[in-house]
Amino acid sequence: RVQTPEEQDKKELEAYLQTIASEKCRAATGSDTIIASLLCVTLVRICQHAIADVAAAVSTPGGLTERFVLLVSQHKHDQWAVDDYARHLGVTRERLGFAVRKATGLSPQAYIHRELLSEARDLLLNSSLQVAEIAFRLGFQDPGYFNRFFTRNEGTSPGRFRRTARQMQNMPPPSYAAWP
Repeated sequence: RVQTPEEQDKKELEAYLQTIASEKCRAATGSDTIIASLLCVTLVRICQHAIADVAAAVSTPGGLTERFVLLVSQHKHDQWAVDDYARHLGVTRERLGFAVRKATGLSPQAYIHRELLSEARDLLLNSSLQVAEIAFRLGFQDPGYFNRFFTRNEGTSPGRFRRTARQMQNMPPPSYAAWP
């Protein structure tokens, strides 16, 4: 019997996971490298499947918002305007705005800003990059503009956001002995 591509992919992933498990037990020289490499390959394969699933979903009628979301994930660092997204999707700005607002409750611009802010928060909390480096990584040409963008949307500067989050992580948990 000939295996379908899905069955072949499943067997491939199972083989990677089995090799990872055996290397974990073996703990020989180089096992960490093998495990890390196979985890990377496994994650890439999973991402490829997710992208294929999204591509299949956006090819269906009514997938305008899904196609917009996919484009935003690909081009949010390119500082595209809403008009650029609409043009790429072959619709008017108004049609795109209606579809995105109906699906997400946000305007296209607000959705793009939300995605940029989410990534900015993640980088501020989980990386050691300087604020200026984060700004450039997110596609901002001017770190000062990134600072103003972040502050306007978060109510605090990126540096203060990072410091406050780190202080909160270092606080001991509340004592349950103080409960009534």
